[in-house]
Amino acid sequence: MTSSSSSNLGPTNPDLLASVAERVDAYRTANGLGATTRIRALSTPVAKTPIVAVTANAMSGDKEKYMAAGMDNYLSKPLSLQSLMKLFDELKITPKTQGQRAAG
Repeated sequence: MTSSSSSNLGPTNPDLLASVAERVDAYRTANGLGATTRIRALSTPVAKTPIVAVTANAMSGDKEKYMAAGMDNYLSKPLSLQSLMKLFDELKITPKTQGQRAAG
């Protein structure tokens, strides 16, 4: 490798630094709380999409933390079909059957 080509791979390459910065930013918001915050900040109908925390975090205050981030509800693992169906009712979501998914 010549010295000019190796300098393009080093930490002074602006494109590389921008790419790393974008990945670090994406990693910081990859959790549900960060993703919810970003979705709720959108100025499109997507911002109104129901978001539910499904987590193993079931300590005191966890539900409040997720709700404060803008989530619509919270379920702790392990899930039961009954709790999931109750949540669908609360959010007025009608699950599609296998045939409905195939049709469109």
